[in-house]
Amino acid sequence: MYIESASHNVFSYHVGPYKFHIFVDLNAFKFIPFDYQVMLSMQPSDTPRNALDYCSGMQILTDVMDLEILLAVEVLECSFGMFGFLIGDLQDCYWRKYYLEDPIAGVHWLSALDTQTVLLDWWCNYELKDEYGNEIYLG
Repeated sequence: MYIESASHNVFSYHVGPYKFHIFVDLNAFKFIPFDYQVMLSMQPSDTPRNALDYCSGMQILTDVMDLEILLAVEVLECSFGMFGFLIGDLQDCYWRKYYLEDPIAGVHWLSALDTQTVLLDWWCNYELKDEYGNEIYLG
């Protein structure tokens, strides 16, 4: 759950068998009141009961003035096959979209207004300690 004031725009250019989609995202303000994160380990635990190792924490985040430019390319892909030759349909064409994983460009203004306030400290069940510094195992 989050609240944001933003502008999300798409510019598309069609060039033959290619369509280029340029996404321009301007986030003026983003507020995430409950950013809860959990990390689970898929490896067997070292605890006596072999419990699942996990870590968790929660924070409040605000992010101000971000600009990000992303790109997706849509390609007309055609398949030629023996079955298509037999029925008279020589090609089977369809559009497939590929998104670039990383943004082409990104600018971050007003870093001084970005905040990160911890609500629940990050803790892991395999690193529990008592008030004397001795490790505690759940089990």
